[in-house]
Amino acid sequence: MRVLFICTSPNKTGNTARVLGEIRRSCEAKGADVRWYDTAEMDISGCRGCQRCRGTGVCSIDDDMTIIKDEIMVSDVVVLGSPMYMGAETGQTKCLIDRFNSLFQPDKDGNPGSLVPKGKKAVTIMTCKLKDGDKIYNYENTKFFKVFVNLLGFDMVLSTIVPGTGDPKDIMNNYHAQNAVSDAVTFILP
Repeated sequence: MRVLFICTSPNKTGNTARVLGEIRRSCEAKGADVRWYDTAEMDISGCRGCQRCRGTGVCSIDDDMTIIKDEIMVSDVVVLGSPMYMGAETGQTKCLIDRFNSLFQPDKDGNPGSLVPKGKKAVTIMTCKLKDGDKIYNYENTKFFKVFVNLLGFDMVLSTIVPGTGDPKDIMNNYHAQNAVSDAVTFILP
């Protein structure tokens, strides 16, 4: 089982990175082949909307997104983590998702299609400070389901919002974070 972790938080020691790190450790302990990328350390530009990728899947931008796309193609599971800033995913996350556009390849009639091989799963973890952020921002779960399942053709997605986060060193005392880790590991490695 190959698991790709993409942490889009600009804070390498923040809540999102720590929750993803717990999932990573559990996956490694169960024998998964794990890859980890921090987009804050990568050169990933925004989509330019040039549409040169149509028909080929090859983006005209030569940057580190190629690494991420290559990893998606060979991984069984993609785990994407982002904090919530101003009621949505970070700009780094949005930039990454926009660049998935080159993997979304509609057929000649405009029907959805994807270059991503079938049989993949995705996990999205979002952290936020609001106590009831999982209810207020639930629309984010729907958005990520649509991206991974409807546009990229993944078989399943588990999308979780971890509310009430505070000091990152205390994140694993958060009941929602504990459940998010447990649910994700069970989903990834049943």
